[in-house]
Amino acid sequence: VGSNEFGQLGDGLTENTNSYRMILGSGVSRVISGHEHTIIIKNDGSLWGVGSNEFGQLGLGTTENKSFFSEVTSDDVIQGEATSHTLFVKRDDSLWGMGKNSDGQLGIGSTADVLFPVEIISSEIARVATGGYHSLVLKKDGSLWTMGLNDKGQLGDGTNLARNLPVKIMDNGVSNISAGLHHSLILKTDGSLWGMGSNGEGQLGDGTNIDRNVPVEIIDSKVMGISTGDNHSLVLKKDGSLWGMGSNLNGELGDESNLSKNTPFLIFKSDVTKVTAGEGYTHVIKDNGSL
Repeated sequence: VGSNEFGQLGDGLTENTNSYRMILGSGVSRVISGHEHTIIIKNDGSLWGVGSNEFGQLGLGTTENKSFFSEVTSDDVIQGEATSHTLFVKRDDSLWGMGKNSDGQLGIGSTADVLFPVEIISSEIARVATGGYHSLVLKKDGSLWTMGLNDKGQLGDGTNLARNLPVKIMDNGVSNISAGLHHSLILKTDGSLWGMGSNGEGQLGDGTNIDRNVPVEIIDSKVMGISTGDNHSLVLKKDGSLWGMGSNLNGELGDESNLSKNTPFLIFKSDVTKVTAGEGYTHVIKDNGSL
């Protein structure tokens, strides 16, 4: 349902729709929404793509948009993330990518767009996150690696220089990652929350509106979940409370105002189990299954 200008709904059309349509009847295990394209992982581990393909983000060897799902690879894919570039992880823990690479966000040592999936790191990948023009990679040893655009310090390496190869930011202790348009959040195994990058709307929640090019601690403990929108951030604590910071132009922080916040603001006191931040909007799932 929704925008379909580039065929990203996968229904064979390029017309927007305001009613749900069944695209595939069975066999889908995960859906990954990119900027204007969609990637799915099927139960058999195959990866399929549809929609905008201007930068090769569908990994099909062309830049032709697709309005029907096309198979990208049949090899044991288990997770992925996408914006205008696509990253995915295989069962052997290798990292692969394709699509827009103007700032080195694929981490392959160049800034040329990639039309076919290319291997980036051969093993030990636990999780990936794609920002607007940067990427975060969490390895199984708890180390954090970043690459891509760094104009706001979103790579956290102490510079504002773009990187076209993965750079290690933290040696260990990282359990989760999330990437916004120009900022990054890091959840550590001790429950502390850290952030770096763009902070003009207060999306890092450190009480300032100053960009940070090294990770800064935001909350010292009891964080269990994170999600980043373009310019806002959401934090789920172990007690089920939900907190938000950053842009509130569209009311995405849910405080009945349109005022941005540069420190974590309490949205729900309890009962939240999952949260997802989009481009100026937020979805929350409570423990009774309500959305």
